[in-house]
Amino acid sequence: MAGEGLPPVSYRRFSLLLAADFADSGVAHLAYSGQVYRTEDGGDTWGKMEGAVGVKKLIESPAGRLIPLASGAVYERDPESEADWVRRPVDFGFGSEPIVARFVTEQLAAAVMDGDVYLSEDGGRGWTRIGESALESAYDYLISPRFDADHAIYAKGAAMLYVSTDAGRTWVEAGEGLPFCEQYGGPECDVNLLGAVPTDDGYILYAAVRHDFHTRIWAARAVGD
Repeated sequence: MAGEGLPPVSYRRFSLLLAADFADSGVAHLAYSGQVYRTEDGGDTWGKMEGAVGVKKLIESPAGRLIPLASGAVYERDPESEADWVRRPVDFGFGSEPIVARFVTEQLAAAVMDGDVYLSEDGGRGWTRIGESALESAYDYLISPRFDADHAIYAKGAAMLYVSTDAGRTWVEAGEGLPFCEQYGGPECDVNLLGAVPTDDGYILYAAVRHDFHTRIWAARAVGD
């Protein structure tokens, strides 16, 4: 049965990260109850990766480096032993879940947590707070895969999608073309940001849109300069 080696499922949040080559390698990692688990067979069996505690979010660099974001620390595998974790303290706790974070390049990563925007320019090891979201009732954030160029962060508001290009200080509407909703979150109408896929000239945003009790996938193209 799939999932052998994982603790019993509960209401607690977890962070699942599939390796970029998951379809071929079957490698994935999962943060659950502060611990990190790894599978190499597509999820049939899992083993705990000892040494990293308080983990809230997993991110992976373009080169495949696994970086667990934890309460008061960032972890990284020792490049020499490739077995032990190196703990790098930070002066904050990476906020409450859910945390949105992604690598943009091998050295540049961005994160949004509790409305604060953070940036790492050293491969996810050190983080600096660069802004705070001024958008009230915002959630379901999504970071542009071209953040190094456009500094764009998307968010779902009460009844509209928004985008900021200045670390959350100002926001403009970004939901043109979507079905009208008086309020997101109900059975008749809702939007969930799914992800953003880079293209040669920008990226494509994907969202699951529920309207009139039907859910469909919508896409929007963002073209760079």
